[in-house]
Amino acid sequence: CSPTDGTVDNTDNQTEAVLNVPYNISEYVVIRPEQTVEEVINSGVTLRKHINTLLGENLVKITDDWIKGGVVTEEISAAKEILVGNTTRPESEQALEGVDPTSFVIKVIGNKIVINSTKTSMVTQGVQYFIEKYLVELTNNQLMLPENFCYISEPVPQVAFIENNQQTLKVVYLDSLDNSQKATDEKDR
Repeated sequence: CSPTDGTVDNTDNQTEAVLNVPYNISEYVVIRPEQTVEEVINSGVTLRKHINTLLGENLVKITDDWIKGGVVTEEISAAKEILVGNTTRPESEQALEGVDPTSFVIKVIGNKIVINSTKTSMVTQGVQYFIEKYLVELTNNQLMLPENFCYISEPVPQVAFIENNQQTLKVVYLDSLDNSQKATDEKDR
């Protein structure tokens, strides 16, 4: 998929119906990486709490992606999961194919809903976007998403501070900030 708003592209002026698919969100488990930074853990917890608030009870659990023996079994492959960040599930990596490092992706792959990015700060933004855009309300515990849903955010502009092992920024000092004068001078206070 490419950067979109999650809807069908109608650039050829044809009107195509977007088929929404229901996902019984109460059957899902939020999965986050076992080894990750605090902000990804917090994003997963925030997502679980938000879903449970919408459901009105604590049905959705959160756990890490640890797998006994490191082998993804058929049971794990068949599980309904919301993957937050770079988990050990193959769908986490698959969702990142072709995604700019400064973007996040939200993609349905089989029975997994993947929210991922190569940058942890973008994973956090992806979770927040998913909550604000798609987890607004549920009807009979159903989250409605377009068929083959995939959303990629626009890349975030970045400023390079170091390029070719050289600092690219110049530090400019104002004469009035010169502290070589006595500290008792009024302008130094």
